[in-house]
Amino acid sequence: MEPVETSFLDTGAYEVTQAGGEVRAVVVPHHDFRRLGNSRTQPVLRPGMRPKLAAAAAELDEWEASGRPGAKSHDELMTELFGTTP
Repeated sequence: MEPVETSFLDTGAYEVTQAGGEVRAVVVPHHDFRRLGNSRTQPVLRPGMRPKLAAAAAELDEWEASGRPGAKSHDELMTELFGTTP
């Protein structure tokens, strides 16, 4: 199971159910549950990732604005990768 960012949740104590030393369930107030659900659709970024993503997006925008130089058709790419076309 991957960790989920929870720093935005209330800091109140939640009722926890454990089995075999592992947390199996947590009773969470509805408003926190809704926030947690919304966080599943938003990626949790590691520190320093936001500037890298912004730079990559700007580079992509610049490439598209310049007419996508070096872009290849599907058939050209398949030929280059596999030596054949579909």
